[in-house]
Amino acid sequence: MKLIPDWRQARRYWSVRLAVLTAAVAALESALPALREALPAHWYGLAAVLIALARVVQQTPRHHQQD
Repeated sequence: MKLIPDWRQARRYWSVRLAVLTAAVAALESALPALREALPAHWYGLAAVLIALARVVQQTPRHHQQD
């Protein structure tokens, strides 16, 4: 496995942010029954689609972008 060249900037990528958010919601879901009731049953699938879409969009950290 080879890391991307700017792996230290991964927190700036939308796919990473969405994956972390999905993991956090999944962890909280078991602790907060009200959250489970508020989320649609298929939210995991929607999150997976969003993460996949975010992954294929070019994600250049701001300090690398040219104006």
